[in-house]
Amino acid sequence: MRYCVKKDTIIVIDGSDNLDELMLENAIGSGFKIEEVEILKEEEYQARINQNIDLIKKEKINELNQKCNQAIINGFYSDADGTKKLYDFELENQVNLSTKAYQLQIAKLAGQSIESVSYYAKGETCHDYTAEQFLKLAQDGETWKTTNIVKYKDVLKPKVEACTTVKEVDAITWESDVNATQQTV
Repeated sequence: MRYCVKKDTIIVIDGSDNLDELMLENAIGSGFKIEEVEILKEEEYQARINQNIDLIKKEKINELNQKCNQAIINGFYSDADGTKKLYDFELENQVNLSTKAYQLQIAKLAGQSIESVSYYAKGETCHDYTAEQFLKLAQDGETWKTTNIVKYKDVLKPKVEACTTVKEVDAITWESDVNATQQTV
């Protein structure tokens, strides 16, 4: 098997046992100029892949990290007030939830009581939550965040790092391990 590839890459235009002339015709038919392609033997192509596998893994890890961050900030569901609702979870929302939950816990330790905390679900106006409801809401948010981080750092990233071929790397997607997250937005 030989490969007609875009010059100095591993992008395959024609991977076959075709004659050089036919491979070049296929490349031209795909919109390439002859000087933009090269034909590699199997060993040459595999050597080039091996040179590029670390870069491909790094790009996949960056992609998965971005997907993780996007999943977190897309928000989470909670039924802390008795009704399942979607809550924003941009960085500012994460800080606000954590800070208010911390204030509730400090007040409780100091023997003080905070009766309610105002907060809002996505697309809704603020309404009051009891201290217990709000702490559950904050816990649900942190669970969502942690679940996604664990999916990235402990499941998908190690899978990518263990790959030995481009095909294995390509098979790994954020969606490829749906059991690692408990809810979707």
